Amino acid sequence: MRIEVGLQMAEYRADHFEPLAGETFEFATPGGERLELRLLEVKRGQRLHAKLREPFSLLFALESAWGPHSGTLFLKRDGFEEAGWFVSRVSVLGGDPGVAYCEAVFG
Repeated sequence: MRIEVGLQMAEYRADHFEPLAGETFEFATPGGERLELRLLEVKRGQRLHAKLREPFSLLFALESAWGPHSGTLFLKRDGFEEAGWFVSRVSVLGGDPGVAYCEAVFG
């Protein structure tokens, strides 16, 4: 019996997430509370070395109540391994003041 793990964090690339913009991702807090974040934007960074992956960030709109301003959230999405992401609340210049924005950065 083969167990499908899904895409592992070390394999993440901006290309994996760009087609998912607009979709809602489900996460769990370390205490098991479920959260939903809608992917708004994928931002690519500058690769610092040819052997390193291109850094990128994912900007989300928080669609659930979440008290902390940052912390580890565990991704619960088909096709991806269940991985702990460090997610931070961020301010977005020109953003909607009624939206709580969060960002995850991968380098």
